[in-house]
This record gives sequence, C-alpha cells and structure tokens, in this order.
Amino acid sequence: MSERTGARGREGAVLGALLLAALLARVAFVAAQGLPIFDPWRHLELIRNLRAGLGFTLFDGQPYIWHAEAWYRLCALSPRWLKPQWLGALLSWLSVAGFWLWLGRTEEGEEGRRTALAGAALAAGFGPLVAFTCHYGPEALALFLLLAALALAAALPGVLAAAGSGLLFGTALAARMNLAFDAFLFLPALGSRRRALAFAGGTALPLAGAWFRNHRAIAANPYLFTWDGLATRTADFNPVSTLLLQMHPAIEEGLKRLHAQVVPFPEWIAGPSGIAWGPLLFMAGGAACVLSCRRWSLALAGLSTASYFLFFDGSRSSNFFRIWLGLFPVLLAAVATVAARLKRLPGLGGTVASWALLAATIATGAAFFRPPAMVPIELVTPSPELLAEDAYMVNSSFYQPESLIWRFHDKRFIGMPLDPSQFDDFRRRYPKYRCVLWHDFSVQDDLLAYLMGAGGFEVARSGVNDYGRAYAVLCPEGGARPNDAPVSSRPASGGGGGSSTR
Repeated sequence: MSERTGARGREGAVLGALLLAALLARVAFVAAQGLPIFDPWRHLELIRNLRAGLGFTLFDGQPYIWHAEAWYRLCALSPRWLKPQWLGALLSWLSVAGFWLWLGRTEEGEEGRRTALAGAALAAGFGPLVAFTCHYGPEALALFLLLAALALAAALPGVLAAAGSGLLFGTALAARMNLAFDAFLFLPALGSRRRALAFAGGTALPLAGAWFRNHRAIAANPYLFTWDGLATRTADFNPVSTLLLQMHPAIEEGLKRLHAQVVPFPEWIAGPSGIAWGPLLFMAGGAACVLSCRRWSLALAGLSTASYFLFFDGSRSSNFFRIWLGLFPVLLAAVATVAARLKRLPGLGGTVASWALLAATIATGAAFFRPPAMVPIELVTPSPELLAEDAYMVNSSFYQPESLIWRFHDKRFIGMPLDPSQFDDFRRRYPKYRCVLWHDFSVQDDLLAYLMGAGGFEVARSGVNDYGRAYAVLCPEGGARPNDAPVSSRPASGGGGGSSTR
C-alpha cells in the first residue's frame, strides 16, 4: 500500500468517525428536546395546512409570505413518521460532509485535508449549530443548501457548476435571508467573470421567484398577516421590503418593541443569567481566527455580517443568537484553518495546540446540547370557556395567534395593525371578526388604548389561565357586560413572554 493510499484511508476513517459522532450528537439532542422553543405551532400548522390541501396559508386563507415554502413543502411531502425536527437533524448531519467537501478545496495538499477534517469536527460537535438546526424551522435546509453550494463551486469548474451553485445559494437565501453575507465565501471559487455572472444569475432566480410570489400576495390584499399574525398594510411595502419583509416599517417597529422586552441585549453577549461566556468566547475566538488566517473571503463575510447585525438591524432580531447562524460557517472555517496551520509547528506542540483549539471551540457551545424546556400551549392560550365567539382579532407576539390556531382549530384568529389609525379601515375589511382576544403580553399598547377609548370596545369577559396569564375578550360597546376590569397590557408576573424566533 502506498503512503498516499494509506493517508487517504486514515482520512476516510477519521471522517467516518466524525460523521458517526455528528449523527449521535443530533439524535441525542432531538431525543432530549421535546417541543422546540422556536415558534413550534406556526411551523406545525403550516405543514398541516399543506398536507390538508389548503395551501401555504396560516391566517384567514391568505398566502403566507413570512416564510418561504420550500422547507414546509419538503416536510409535508415527507412520511408522517419523519417529524420536522428529525428531517432537520438529517440535513444538519449532511452539512458536516458539506463542511468537509468545501474546506477540503480551500487549501492545497495535506493542509487542505487537515482543514477539511477540522471543519467537519467542529460542525459535528458545535452545540449552537446543532441546536439551531434540529427543530421545526428551515434553518437546517438553509445551512445544508449553503454548504452544498460552496462545495459545488469549489469542486467543479465551468459556468454550469457556478450557475448550479448560485441556484442552491439563492434557495438557501429564500429560506433564511440572514445567510446573505455568506455570498463573499464564494468569491475565491468563482475565478472568472463568466463564472461570477453565472453564479449571480443562479442566485437571482430563486430570489426573483420569492419576490414575485410576495408581490402577487401584496397586490391582492390590502393587509397581509406577517410576523406573529401582524396585520401589515400592503400599501406600505416597497420593492425592497417586498422581499426583505422585516424592512416594512410596521414589522420593523413591532419586532423592535418585542425584542426590547424579551431580548434587549445580544444573547451571545449577555442574558438573564449574566455574561454568556460560551457564545462570547466563541465569537471572540472565531473573530481572532478570521483575522489571523488571512483569508479575505472569510474576513469580508464575517465583517459584513457582524456589522449589519450589530449596527444596522433596525428590528433587533439579531439579538437572538440563532440569527447569527450564517456567521457560523465563517467562524468555524477560520478556526479549522488556524488549527490546520498550527500542525506546522515542530514537535508535539503543534499537534497539541491544534487539538486544543478545536476542543476549546467545541467546549464553548457545550451548554447548547441541553435543550431549553418549551412552555406548554396552555400557558400561552386562554381557558376554553373564555372563547364564546367563532372568530377573534388578537394582539401579536407571545406565540400568538399561532398557538391559538393550533389549540382551537374550530375557531379563527388573525392579528391586528400596529398603528391604531389603521384599525377602523382594517376592521371594515374583516367584518366577520367582531371581537378582540387580548393577552397581557403586548407590543400594541397604544392600540389597546384606542380600542378602549375612541375605538368603542369594552371588556365582555376576562380571566386568568392556570399559569397566571390574563386574557380579555373585547367587544364593541353594547355587548356582554364585563366581568372584570380591562386587562393590563403589561406582562403578568407569572411567566415570560415573546416569540423566540424571527
């Protein structure tokens, strides 16, 4: 057996062991997870509606444009025994091979193979990557498509490969736009102007399809129900926010209000328990590796992502660590590159330093292998006896209206506009929704004040669920006599609030 054949055999054995470890890590995580915390009822309802032949809809039969359809259609077409979190875990596991294929082309010879294996090891065991892909949402699909696109662009020459890579990347972006700045990672592999144009054209096609889908829905409806069912006036969309929905002024403001309450500071820096040492050390160490590895594509992708999230994200969605998923390939690739180069050091010191860097990086994310407990649906919904009507307008956030739709499938729920001045027009367009179900965690305090004043509503019924959350049914004046005072729009002391995904 030649030395080269032996090296390849050892490399294959190591890769096989890493893939096995990655699979076991994901199986263990999903088995321990229970109900994922990231808007589970929204995702489940979308899949259920697709399987029932109702189309990609969530509120009042409208086309749902807050998410792209690809992930949900894939889930709906999968066997029912293959739950979304297991499908996500499968794609997350395949992404480990994607890291290996991509990074193996970034360096020549032995160092390239070391970089590839180091990257696969990091992807296999980095807790936040596992936690943020093994749930009901489209992150696993987006990450898998991104790495498949990077591997294709790096492995195959020619215009067709570049165009195919662009198609994969564009589909990933349509699923999760927070990967946008990873476009810089493709630049070293494109090489020529023709390949760059082919890649750009391929990327543009799925995005153009998403834009036109959104445009048709916007043109057909005076209001669209977007984030957490928020009734979003379509006249306020522009060509940019038609694709990047968070740039709609009402959506941006609503998210900013929510995040000011539930996650006012970036999770990877600090949280309710104090300094987030693991994520903070990962970000700092990864940034140091980006600067020291002298790969300009990683530097551009990392700097642009961090700059936008820290300084230009008006919605503050990036305060959630999960939104930084698009930065993980950048930082993990930089750590893998530095780890491979440390092996150059003479003697045993280089090997020890290389493994220590990989182990330390994985250790920073170890806490994420303990899934957080999701609140029961009864905590974020009222007692059934409070709901006498068939249809309700609901204030957005606190996993609502989606949790209400999932629990009370015989009733209808929609959101309301953020701006009180739009409410009367909105109400005229949806006359079958006479009453409002108001929960006590809200980003629409000014709307509540309007409803209880000039809006002409009064409290028909109110109550507290078994977990201490207050709800009230508000109906036009002259309805049922109130049994309690108007509900406060501040959170009750019995629990937290707010949806944890955007």
